[in-house]
Amino acid sequence: MGVEGDLPNDIKWQFTGVVFRDQNSGISDYGAYGSMWVLAPDDDPMGARVTPPFQGATGGPNGGPIMTLKGEDIDLFFHPRSGFPGQVLPVGEVLSFAGHVGPPLDSKLTITVTSPGGLETTITGQANHVGYFYQPEDDLVVDEAGVWQVQIQVLHDGLTSSGPTTEPYPTGGVLGADGGSYEIYVVEGEQPDYEVSGPAQGFLRISSVPLKPIAFHGQLPNNFQNASFSWAITK
Repeated sequence: MGVEGDLPNDIKWQFTGVVFRDQNSGISDYGAYGSMWVLAPDDDPMGARVTPPFQGATGGPNGGPIMTLKGEDIDLFFHPRSGFPGQVLPVGEVLSFAGHVGPPLDSKLTITVTSPGGLETTITGQANHVGYFYQPEDDLVVDEAGVWQVQIQVLHDGLTSSGPTTEPYPTGGVLGADGGSYEIYVVEGEQPDYEVSGPAQGFLRISSVPLKPIAFHGQLPNNFQNASFSWAITK
């Protein structure tokens, strides 16, 4: 998938649903299955494998971390599909937090949202048995323009395919988030756009380690002075 095909640390989820109905007995049942695939780098010392999560902490074999990202072993994470890093919303819009736990388990989540004015809201809940999380009753109305800070922690202290999880329980957050925190942007309606002349629109290859600075060039609208610039890089 993508311009260059599958790359190390690319993730895919597999979901299966089953509906069982027996007319003779009147029994109806529904089932779902979820699993996750991660592409290991060619030089991974363990090679390709299929293992339970959490590096043997549930009684199964130690298959290593899900991935290594920014020098850190990752055992658990949350992938938001709403309320994601860099999302832009108008004032008065509803902000929902929904997404998938990786690996797909019924893990527990704590979401802390801080408005530009410093008002803090905490959402707690648990994903379903295939790792999907969404609680409509916790939708927020973003009523203030500016940068909203989001921090998500996910913890698993329950069962897995190889047994119960033992302490210290695995924890994680949103992949790549700086210190576990990221930003969502809320804007007033009918505001003029910031005219960006560089970098040009299109595919920007980032290959150097450490990353070289990316310079943004453009023109602020006439009614803005001493403005600050916020940005997010997402994949």
